[in-house]
This record gives sequence, structure tokens and C-alpha cells, in this order.
Amino acid sequence: MCYAKPGPRCSTHAAQRLTAAETKLEQARKLNDPKKHERALVALANAKAEYKLTPDGIAKLRDAGQDLSADIAQSRRDKQLIAYRAANPTLAQIAQWSEERSYAHATGDTTHPKVLTALSQHRKWRVRTLTAENARTPASVLAILADEFPRQVASNPSAPTEVLSKLIHDPQHAYSPAMFAALRNPNTTAADKEAGMGYVTDAEGRYTVGAAAVLLSSRDTPQNELSRLLSHGYSVARHPSCGNTLQTVIASLPPQQRMNGGVEMWSEHQLLLCRGDLTPRALTALAHTYTKHADPDEREAMLSEVLFHRACPDYLKEAYARQAA
Repeated sequence: MCYAKPGPRCSTHAAQRLTAAETKLEQARKLNDPKKHERALVALANAKAEYKLTPDGIAKLRDAGQDLSADIAQSRRDKQLIAYRAANPTLAQIAQWSEERSYAHATGDTTHPKVLTALSQHRKWRVRTLTAENARTPASVLAILADEFPRQVASNPSAPTEVLSKLIHDPQHAYSPAMFAALRNPNTTAADKEAGMGYVTDAEGRYTVGAAAVLLSSRDTPQNELSRLLSHGYSVARHPSCGNTLQTVIASLPPQQRMNGGVEMWSEHQLLLCRGDLTPRALTALAHTYTKHADPDEREAMLSEVLFHRACPDYLKEAYARQAA
């Protein structure tokens, strides 16, 4: 029998390909086309090599007294069969895999969909989670995993449209991280995205309090949504996804500007200064903001917090040192 690659070929199919290659070579000779003749020669050589690795090909080598060549061909065929079995393990074999091997296959970007289908039924919760996140997992399997791991499936670029639509419209997932992940998924239809945004925003297009709470508590919230929350007056400076661009935007806002609850932007600046990944660009913007907008009585103290920050660049310290002098 023929196995799927990288497995070996069967005698019948290999013989058919060899005959077809011989016919094409003969046709190329009659046409007197050098390029076609060269391609036909290569195809014939490949077909002959493939046929020699089949049971019939090996038997013919032995009948011809070429035992060494037959042994080499048999060894290559055995290696192809081993490679096939490694790429297509049985359910029983997968069940006996170590946790480390299961994790590696569940996260692998070359893992066969059949293996991922088997791993979706693994006894370990973590393996099933990783399978739900893998883009090579079949859509039919993701539809089943969505009941157990809705957020992971909603974030999967291979998630089927029907599943994403359900996660958006099902009241069970209202204001959930899975719903927001489904709204971000490129497979979600424009109609579902429009309807979903209608659920989580008010008449003015601002996130509702419930939606904002979910987005701020989720580590998966991207910068563009955090920027929108900031424009609505929510504090985002401590969020893990608050990167260089958004940090600079926050640092550029006047410290007296009011946020939700009447809190001043200065408190958001303080949260920025507590971040371990605060960038020199954001610190530079913060220093310029304090120089321009801070009350004169408080400006020196506020600037010192910036200039003594461990990430403050030397050029900024030198510039303010020259001004002080």
C-alpha cells in the first residue's frame, strides 16, 4: 500500500509512474525538444529510484543478484516507514506520550492535524488548551474545544466563522474575554463585528463600564483598545500591553487633565514611573510635559522624579542640568 509522505510508495503506483515517465521521455525524443527531454530524463530517474524502494523493486534487485543494492533499498524503505509512523502516531501511542512530548506537539507549527485532533482529547487540561490555540487544529475540532476553551479558540486565526459568531452573540459570553477576542479575530464577519461592538459600546461609541472593566483586566487587550479606553478617561498605565507608543501618549497629557472619577492625569504619570519597562522616549515626553504644564511650585519635584528614574537617558539629564546652571 502507499503511505502518505514521508511514507514509502506501493509497487503498483510506483510502476505506473515509471511507465508514465518512460512514455513522456519517448514523446520528448520525438518532439526533439531539448528542455522537455531534459525534464523527462529527470522524471524518469526519480521514478526509477522510487520504484527500487518498493517491494517489487527490491525483489527484482535480488532476482538480479544485486543483494547489496536490495539491502540498501530495503533500509531506505524502512526509514521512510519509520518517518511515516512518527508523523502519524495512533491514538494509543499518543496516549503513552510524556507530558513534554504532548506539549511540544500541541504547540508545534508543523504538527499534523490528525495528531492535534487526538491531542484535543488528551487527559491533561494544559495539552487541550494548547491544542485550542494551535492554528493547525482542524475547524471541526476547534468548534468542540470552544465549549471548554472559548477565549483560546476565539483568538485562534483558524477559528471558524460560525464559532466566532456564537461567542459574540451568546449571552453566556457577554462582556467576556472570549467575546472581545472573537471581535478581534480576522475571521469574524463585518456584520458580527458591528453587532458585537453595539453590545459593548453606548450611543456615543464609548465602551460601557462593564466592557471597560473586562478589557482592563485582560492581559490580551491590545494597545489600540487601551488607547481608546484612555481617550474615554480610563487608567491604562499599569496594563501589561501599555507599550512605548501608548506610554508616550500618556506622558504627553497635561498632569491637571481630569480622568474618570475626577482623578488627575498626574496619578497616571505616577503609575508610568512605576513601570519596569518605561522607555527613554516616554520619560523625555514626561519631562517636556512637566516643564510646559506643571504648576511652578510643583515642577521641580515632578521633574526630579523623571530625571532620577533609572531609565532616564543621559542626554535628558545633561539638558536639564545645563538649564539649571
